[in-house]
Amino acid sequence: MQENEFEKQVKNLMEGFKPAPSDEAWAKISRRLKEKRRRRLPFIFLLATGLAAAGLLFYYTGNKQDTVQNTVAINNSNAGIAQDGAVLNDSGVASINNKVEKNNADNSKSSLPTDKGRVNFISKKMNEVAGINKSIKKNNTGISAGITKDNSLDGKDQPGDVITNAKGNDDKAGALQKDLEQATSEEIQAVNQNPVNKPDNNIAKNDSNNNTHDNIQIAKPALQSNKLPKWQWGVNAFYGANSTVKSIGSIGKPDRQSALSAPTLTAPTAIISGDTVFNKYAYTSSSAYSFGFEVQRSISKNSSINAGLNFTHLATASNVRGVVNANYAISPDYMVNNYYRPGVVKEYINKYNFIELPVSFQQNLLQRKMFAFGYNAGFSVRQLLNSNSLIYNEQGNIYFSNDDLLRKTQLQLQAGLNLKFNTGKTTSVYAGPQISYSLSNFTKNKDNGNFHFMTYGLKAGLLFHKK
Repeated sequence: MQENEFEKQVKNLMEGFKPAPSDEAWAKISRRLKEKRRRRLPFIFLLATGLAAAGLLFYYTGNKQDTVQNTVAINNSNAGIAQDGAVLNDSGVASINNKVEKNNADNSKSSLPTDKGRVNFISKKMNEVAGINKSIKKNNTGISAGITKDNSLDGKDQPGDVITNAKGNDDKAGALQKDLEQATSEEIQAVNQNPVNKPDNNIAKNDSNNNTHDNIQIAKPALQSNKLPKWQWGVNAFYGANSTVKSIGSIGKPDRQSALSAPTLTAPTAIISGDTVFNKYAYTSSSAYSFGFEVQRSISKNSSINAGLNFTHLATASNVRGVVNANYAISPDYMVNNYYRPGVVKEYINKYNFIELPVSFQQNLLQRKMFAFGYNAGFSVRQLLNSNSLIYNEQGNIYFSNDDLLRKTQLQLQAGLNLKFNTGKTTSVYAGPQISYSLSNFTKNKDNGNFHFMTYGLKAGLLFHKK
């Protein structure tokens, strides 16, 4: 019973006891955690790119359906307008004119704000003529029995008489009718001479159903494809990360799986065998950026060839211990005076500066008046300017420095997505993810390892073009 109580007390004490790692151990662990996070970056980048592409595809599909529905509605509206135009033509009205013209039958001028006003004016005058004729006919019937026709005064009022001569009334009505017909003809001629009512603006030409010119103008649909300018030029910038891989198929896999001898101790970033430490990754990811200018030449409605000139900076990291000042034979004909051993004591940053000439093909998959979404694919040639890189020798498991062993000219494949916005009449901006893979080993001799640069990040640019 006493042992059980003692065991319980010890157990309670152990549960409350939480040993903390030393500062040196925590420094190593935190560095390894950072390396593990860096290895996840390419997968996170590819996942985010895939989600963005899927979202844009969904947006494009929805817009396409809306465009089809709008096109059907426009066609139905055009058919209704054409039918209304036919009705107007059958009624004898040539067009709807917005200009104000002045004219009337008795040489006085009246404002006619629209063609509809002309029609109403003409109809009103016609009614007045009909009323005058009716009145004359009635008067002539009532007085014909009491008037003695005087041949010498035929067509004129008798002096002192208050009754109007029937023939004179007929002459006045005829003159008014003639003036009215002339005014009506002038009004219709003015309507037909309006530029809006020319045959070029007809809804349908040579249509047997149309007796006169069609006078309804149909507006073009608002949705139109945006044709690429012939030439575009501008500046661009890129920022992201750079790492090394032995091949495309080895992305995410360690450079070394196990130590050369046993027993071994495996850590997140290293393999320890006795006093020897082997880095799982000879080089880990670090920053990358570039900037320069570019020129785009359109070769079709939605595609172009792009070229430019960039300054490119790449970096990688190597975990090493302190420098060893001793001679070491890398090969029978090559020896170094000092070198580094792999370890987790120090992170050495390898830097590479290049001049790069990229050439790519770009095509817009979705193109609108204000924006466009597409892809680009091509290659680039890099020329190394300078570097402070450490070269890893797998056989000796050491790092050493010698710029003469670095490959000066390298060839890359590159691809990416880009979303472009037209910000003005002569300017546009674009941005999108970009990735590149170096076909060239960055060292001349494969005995020092087979390592290829892999760069990924975000690229943006500002383009200019003529109106």
